[in-house]
Amino acid sequence: MATIIPLTPGDPNQRFGITLDDEPYVLRVRWNTRDDAWYLDAWERDGTTRIAVSIKLVMGIRLGITYNHPLFLAGLFLVPLTDDGSDPGLADLGRRVLLVHLTVADALLSEVIHP
Repeated sequence: MATIIPLTPGDPNQRFGITLDDEPYVLRVRWNTRDDAWYLDAWERDGTTRIAVSIKLVMGIRLGITYNHPLFLAGLFLVPLTDDGSDPGLADLGRRVLLVHLTVADALLSEVIHP
């Protein structure tokens, strides 16, 4: 089942533990004021073994696709709650735009329904 990653709108630096697809991870989303964009960093459960760094959170793409790691196997996506379609601003992530993790089962079901 897809998981909405809980984020606090307007908080520019959020680091937290989360279990996705039965695996524990440490994630950080951070706002970069230089280019007005959100970035994602991910670590294994120990919080020190790096999985991915500085994945820019943009609409319309599968995030982390270039990483060969189970966290990104099915996908992380930004899901807009409005028809705006623009990338999330500082106050939007967790409010107007959700960060969603799909499980492998979700991805397989999607392929069956929408081949």
